[in-house]
Amino acid sequence: MPGLNKQRAGEKVFDLFNVLFLLFPGLLDTYWSVILTFAISTYNMIIMRTCFLGIPDSLEESAKMDGANDFTILFRIILPVSMPVVATMILFYGVSRWNGYFYVMIFLRDRIKFPISLILREILAANSTLPILFVYPFLQKHFVKGVMIGSVKG
Repeated sequence: MPGLNKQRAGEKVFDLFNVLFLLFPGLLDTYWSVILTFAISTYNMIIMRTCFLGIPDSLEESAKMDGANDFTILFRIILPVSMPVVATMILFYGVSRWNGYFYVMIFLRDRIKFPISLILREILAANSTLPILFVYPFLQKHFVKGVMIGSVKG
């Protein structure tokens, strides 16, 4: 595959970003612990890398011939061409962070710092039997009938 071994502008930033968090262990119970550790999704990064490798090398070469540096190529050529994939990754990231209450439970200890998704999860977990108690009297006859159908031979 052409360009597979080629290093794109900013490719090593992701690795450096994840290593920096390991150098600052005092981030526990801070908002930064949640923001920094999960700012980059490996799945999204693989999809973005595949998209970037699909961009023809001739676009980058022609920009270099016009005098563009790596950051100009990244922000003025590669990112605008791949905006549909970037928009999809933003959507994936937003949904995964909304559903990612488990990681917040690991890093945050103070209940005041909990996000809405974790508070809603705790409310639902504490009151999980309450909806069943309200619905069961109305569905009891159907429930008994369904149980009896499987047990009575005709």
